[in-house]
Amino acid sequence: HLNNCILNNLDALTSLDLTGLEVDALQITGKNALTLKGSKTLNTNLTINGIPGISFSGIEEVQNVSVSNMPATITGRVEYNFPGLKKIGTLSVSQAYGASLGVLRFPDLTEISGKLTLSEGFGQKVQPTEFPVLRIVNNMTYTGVCDALRFPALEEVTGELNIKTSYVNGSLVSMLQEIYTPVLKKVGILVLTTYSKNQDSWCNNVLTNLDCFRALENVGVINIEYQLGLVSFKGLEKAIGGLTDDTSWVVGHNAYNPTFEQAKNGELERN
Repeated sequence: HLNNCILNNLDALTSLDLTGLEVDALQITGKNALTLKGSKTLNTNLTINGIPGISFSGIEEVQNVSVSNMPATITGRVEYNFPGLKKIGTLSVSQAYGASLGVLRFPDLTEISGKLTLSEGFGQKVQPTEFPVLRIVNNMTYTGVCDALRFPALEEVTGELNIKTSYVNGSLVSMLQEIYTPVLKKVGILVLTTYSKNQDSWCNNVLTNLDCFRALENVGVINIEYQLGLVSFKGLEKAIGGLTDDTSWVVGHNAYNPTFEQAKNGELERN
């Protein structure tokens, strides 16, 4: 049994079989695209750092996964594919500053029992991480420079769903154009905010409604702030119906800011 294993820039490493390996933390940094093989359950904290491509084979569950410094590319295609991976404890994704056509795919991932942390770029445009069948997450935060945040199968965020709809880095201001959560029914705490509150020009002025949350029926707290284009809350109509007191309604510095009473009375759009 190992506490920590670091594989750093091994020139010839293109495939690694982790079957039978018992290690608390495994960090891999490499110069080549890598195939990771293993048994169904990998009880380790896996860190993938700067590898120009990765693919999983045979691994269905991992304790924790951290992806960082994914090489930015606008010519070659860097791909991180995790086929067969169905469940993760915590997942952290941090993409790079430069513009990138590289893509991360979790085609079979259905559950994240801990926290999902998405840092989707820090400057120029990158591609959003793909979660086509993810159904349940415990907590989730998003910052980044993607145009769209898409979770087509997500049904529940048990704790907090925190989305920063704009991001600023120097003179570069990026605004989320779309949130796609068509079957999201339950959220503990829903937060839409901004990366920086220092200037209105750094806040999102693109999102005008919350129709992405039309399916949302059960929410504990709604906190919507610094959405300067937001004029309609009708997408939250079902969720608002279940709110019981004004402490569960935190709304301010948007284009329209209905009070709790106005929201409960159906005054969900700016006149």
